[in-house]
Amino acid sequence: MQFGKYTGFNNAINLGVSGATYEDINFIFNYCIENNITYDTIHFDFNPWLAQKNIDYRYKQFMFTHNLLMAVKDVLKFNYGLSDLKTVLGANSMNYSILSVKPSVCNSHIKFMDGSIKQATNDKGKAMEATQNFVKRFYKMDKLYKIDYEYLNRSILLFKLASKNSKCIVYLTPFHYDFFEQNSGDKRVLKIIEIERYLIKNATEFTIKGSFNPSNLDIKHDDFIDGFHIYEDAIVRLIRH
Repeated sequence: MQFGKYTGFNNAINLGVSGATYEDINFIFNYCIENNITYDTIHFDFNPWLAQKNIDYRYKQFMFTHNLLMAVKDVLKFNYGLSDLKTVLGANSMNYSILSVKPSVCNSHIKFMDGSIKQATNDKGKAMEATQNFVKRFYKMDKLYKIDYEYLNRSILLFKLASKNSKCIVYLTPFHYDFFEQNSGDKRVLKIIEIERYLIKNATEFTIKGSFNPSNLDIKHDDFIDGFHIYEDAIVRLIRH
């Protein structure tokens, strides 16, 4: 979701959703096709959990009816405040920041007009704590002891379909160094490496850039904001790799 104006993507729109699953990206891609949204290049960010079935469908945040029903449900349960309800019912339910210069440091997330975001900048202490928590929790990796090749192949077919009428690039964004170093023998890390190799082997009609392993890239320990996200400058190097 950091792919945008400030990371080298000019004249682009970012339709990513946080923690996207296969169902999410498939829905969004088909939404573009059905609404005749044209492009010369399409970029996908592939994460290992796309090779797993998931019921956490983030794409539903694009559906007004779904958001309204969830809001009403929460109001009935007294979970929603008045301001929250006004946000959901409002015509513009997202707040965008328009900046004239490239942001360097910020203490909160920023969402830009092109749909991309900037992660909040952590100081060294918070970054270290976030990294340690990430390594311990194995973010989104709980079920990755076994690769679901049905889902993995679905993603590959989607990328091939997207490449028929335009250039298609799939990015493998790196996990933190500590994640690989402290868990090098863990079965889930080995599965991540296996997924990467499988993607490269089957990337006959689309291009793959990057790697899950930062050791394979020009991305260092200090390039990470936390245990999972890299700074904008590192993203620029990733897309040029």
